[in-house]
Amino acid sequence: MDGVGSFEITLALAVIVGAAFTQGFSGFGYGVVAMAALAFFWPDLERASVMVTMQVLAVCIVLGLLTRREPGSIDWKLVWMLSPGMILGLPFGYRFILHAGSMPVFRAVFGLILMAFSLLGLVRPHFRNPLPALLAPVVGLVSGLISGAISSGGPPLVIYLYSREPDARRAKGTAQALFIVSVLARLVVVQAGARPVSGAMAAAVLVSLPLVAGFTACGHYLSHKTSALTFSRIVYVLIGLAGLMNLLMALGGLG
Repeated sequence: MDGVGSFEITLALAVIVGAAFTQGFSGFGYGVVAMAALAFFWPDLERASVMVTMQVLAVCIVLGLLTRREPGSIDWKLVWMLSPGMILGLPFGYRFILHAGSMPVFRAVFGLILMAFSLLGLVRPHFRNPLPALLAPVVGLVSGLISGAISSGGPPLVIYLYSREPDARRAKGTAQALFIVSVLARLVVVQAGARPVSGAMAAAVLVSLPLVAGFTACGHYLSHKTSALTFSRIVYVLIGLAGLMNLLMALGGLG
């Protein structure tokens, strides 16, 4: 698949299982966890980000269906407020990865983003006051830029959405609706660009969908039986370590 060997594909399948479970449990994290791990062994980060984007669509659909009957499933007002900025930022973010995806500076930026998100999650897992609605366009734009570049635009959205809910799990449905908008917009940008999705990549993603769907559902059901805060903190630590490793690898490459 686009120059990727069977060993890399096997590792990628292991990564997506963990990433799907993470998003199923917490409502976010697939792109962050998957891209953090894939950056260590996948030879082409741009192609990896496209694969992750396609899988995220399946994750969000599954999780959206699972949360559709829960209280406050989707806040459509927030979806409409955040979506324009996301759609606007995506093409610019994707252009960045096309030109800088294999450069050390990309790993450095990616690592710093992951570390900052991890630190924020560990220090302030819940905001005392909800972030104001006026920030929605800015949050959407930042998320779109990151989604276009590394298919990991969830952190800005999650910080914003989860700050507005006493129980963050109630924001799962809204987050999935926004992720679907982001994913569809990114796929349009990819298909219109110089490196559209190949038949081999589409086939590989289809093969992975049963695993993605199954572990997403497992994570969601477990979230109702386990402390979401404890699990989230574990995820934040792992993301922080992955960010640190990417930063160290980037510094080595710059040297």
